[in-house]
Amino acid sequence: MTFDIIGWGALNVDRLCRVNEFAPEDGETFIYEETKTCGGSASNTIIATSKLGLNVGYIGKIGNDSEGAFLVNILNENGVDTSLLKRGDTPTSFTEVMSIPGGQRTFFVYAGAGADFGIADIVFPHFVNYMNRFESPRGKKRSLYYNFDHSGQFIWK
Repeated sequence: MTFDIIGWGALNVDRLCRVNEFAPEDGETFIYEETKTCGGSASNTIIATSKLGLNVGYIGKIGNDSEGAFLVNILNENGVDTSLLKRGDTPTSFTEVMSIPGGQRTFFVYAGAGADFGIADIVFPHFVNYMNRFESPRGKKRSLYYNFDHSGQFIWK
């Protein structure tokens, strides 16, 4: 499949919790509203570009759990191809966001499966075919290669 844009990076469940005040040290506060949604700047951006009518996919890693299924469902509902997502045994990443009136927020992050995402999780034919579509500012066709033998870096030629 050919994509207009491929998103890649942090993919996590955001649990947005509204509280009246932040809890003091060793104290507690009560959550009066919670919303669960797809989080991560790259995933949010790729959902927005899909809504513009572009053919988009996402590369990332989720757990084999209900939270991972939740994320796949949201991405699919928003027209994002999830065939390049990898699943692993580590639970899906999530962020607990505590928000008080006025908009101040505190984030608690569990890196989860996203922290296990690495170069081995990228399906290179899709990625390289996508990247090879670009030209340099001078109009010269450029190609992307992956240096498997040495540093593990991407090389533009």
